[in-house]
Amino acid sequence: MIKPHVFTLTWIPGDQIYADKHCANIFYGPCMRSHHMQQGLWYVTITLREITPENKSDTFSQHNVTHTFLLKEKYISRNYFEKTRRDLNKWRKVSCKEFIGPWCVECECLWADVPIFEHTLNDGKVLKYGLCRTQSKDHPDRELWFVSMKSQFYGERTFVVDKFFAQPNIMEIFGAKWLNHWEDICWREFSHKDVDYMMLGTPGDRSYVRFAECFAVQMPRSLKNVDDAEAFIRIVRKQ
Repeated sequence: MIKPHVFTLTWIPGDQIYADKHCANIFYGPCMRSHHMQQGLWYVTITLREITPENKSDTFSQHNVTHTFLLKEKYISRNYFEKTRRDLNKWRKVSCKEFIGPWCVECECLWADVPIFEHTLNDGKVLKYGLCRTQSKDHPDRELWFVSMKSQFYGERTFVVDKFFAQPNIMEIFGAKWLNHWEDICWREFSHKDVDYMMLGTPGDRSYVRFAECFAVQMPRSLKNVDDAEAFIRIVRKQ
């Protein structure tokens, strides 16, 4: 997974940004995808604490809103970050494009727009899979994806797995009925309550695997490293 650079703004008396560490940090990096890279663009992501009134009441709610700007490399410097800080109008004047919402560094788009793929098994069942928003902090070299399925035997299940297993040829080996195989290789398993198979990729999708920034994951005991994946596949083929 691509990791962004992080710059922490200098504290100014009276500034409340340090009440939330995300608001004090500016995340940035070079664009590595197609036309963005060809234009020499960089991304800059800042988070603001916004206060909005509750419906039909005198109370207010606070929530963080993320803004990502695409701009030229000449604006990428510590001095410019300190000068511009979290002033949206200043960022907008120099940016080529603005995105509002959680930003996916890997795909260079909003997490809501990160693609979800489908693979139809030989038996006609459709598996949905894609990049998982939560990644392992202890094992950053292991890129995690999710595979979601629906079966008449055990309902809807979603498994967070190494990217190696989120490939059509591998999914074909496991299928949608060998639940124990998916359980053996997963870092986390979700039921319909947390990940709605039917809603994945739709405007109403609020699934953990796409929108939860940090949930607990645990490396499978049978897969201490990526090389163990191919050995596991060989064992499954023999069964």
